[in-house]
Amino acid sequence: MGVIKMQAPERASALVKYETSQQFCREEYPLAVPAEALGIQVGSIFAVVGGKAQPIDLTENGAAGKFAGFAIQERSVAAGSAGLRITLLSDGPAIVAQSAIKWPEGATEPQKTALKTAMRGRGIKLR
Repeated sequence: MGVIKMQAPERASALVKYETSQQFCREEYPLAVPAEALGIQVGSIFAVVGGKAQPIDLTENGAAGKFAGFAIQERSVAAGSAGLRITLLSDGPAIVAQSAIKWPEGATEPQKTALKTAMRGRGIKLR
């Protein structure tokens, strides 16, 4: 007899182990209109540019390369989609599971270290 395996969407609890208050630690932003389709996963790292959330771009030195928060919902976004909003875990006190962080593709160890420092600076501890 075979076993059927199903992959359920990840929940915020896979990432967030503790937060003082959802009202204090989470922030909702309009999502920047993506040029290509996005597969947002729980734990994806975002930046905020011009008041709009977008996946972090570590090749940028400006706001696009600065940690603003983690996605806490899975979502598929079609290219050119406008008017969408996303909630980010953006501040602490909070504790997140380091194993649930979705690092940007190609992130180097020094870049990860810089992001971890930015997370701690916002009161988010990694465990």
